[in-house]
Amino acid sequence: MGDSLTAGFGLEDPQLAYPALLGQELRHSGIEAEIVNGGISGDTTAGGLRRVRWLLAKGADIVVVALGANDGLRGLDPEQTKRNLNEIFANIRQLAPEAKLFLAGMLV
Repeated sequence: MGDSLTAGFGLEDPQLAYPALLGQELRHSGIEAEIVNGGISGDTTAGGLRRVRWLLAKGADIVVVALGANDGLRGLDPEQTKRNLNEIFANIRQLAPEAKLFLAGMLV
């Protein structure tokens, strides 16, 4: 789940967004996986928190969270961003307790 970088905003071919590229790499490695691109352009951690339950309704084995850049660009309180991310993680742990969780980092 993420923002425009995850969604592939601005790319001519959506298959160039990193979730699709990850799926291609996994298939080349002999790993069959269903990749769900949960990226929405302009999304913030608050938006991610609102939709995490919907995104994980079917569960997941791996979840990549790439949110926070738009919070920083909009000048939102970093402590609120941190609280939102912690709540997103808590929801993931509840809905998909065995899932591996990855946070994509960035500098503000």
